[in-house]
Parts: sequence; structure tokens; C-alpha cells
Amino acid sequence: MSSDKGESNLFHLPGKSDKSGGGNHTGNGSPPGGGDMEARVAALEKSLPEIKEKLNLILVKVESIDKHSATKADLANTELSILKWCIGTAIAMISLACAITFGLTKLFNGS
Repeated sequence: MSSDKGESNLFHLPGKSDKSGGGNHTGNGSPPGGGDMEARVAALEKSLPEIKEKLNLILVKVESIDKHSATKADLANTELSILKWCIGTAIAMISLACAITFGLTKLFNGS
């Protein structure tokens, strides 16, 4: 909410700030980030090979997990196979029980 006097609801937080009063915030013509920017960039560039190596290890592990994990389709096929096996076994057991019953009935009746 600003008025005609140019007031605004913005305020500046304490901490590192630009030394210049200009609107481009470049630090009196210097790049933003302070004088230690080059040292920080050099440290990042120095640690870059280690970061790439760790990233490659992570990618290998993710590919291994993807290769060995089951998908929803795999699980559905496995469930269907187990269901078919259970139904087939139940039918075989009922058939065997009927055959045994039929055989014993014929044996005891003497027909």
C-alpha cells in the first residue's frame, strides 16, 4: 500500500547489503556476491569431480533398483498365476476325493 509520498510496505532486512544506493545492486560496480565469490566458485569447481562421481554412483543404484523391481503389471501377472494355480489345485483335490469316494463305494458295495 503506497501513498502519494512514495511510501511502500517494503522494508530492508539487516545483513549483507549493497553499498551503493543505486537500483542495480551491483556493489559499486563490482559483481554481486562480495569479494570472496571467486574463492567460492573455485571451491565448487574443485569439488565438481567428486560430485559427479557420487551422482554416477546414485544413478547406477537407481538403474539397479529399476531393473530388479516389479511393476504393477508384473505383480498382476503373478497374482493371476497364483490364483490359477490355487483353482487348479482345488479342482484336482476335489476330483481325487470324488474318485476315491467312488472307488470305495464300488469296493464296499461289491458291484
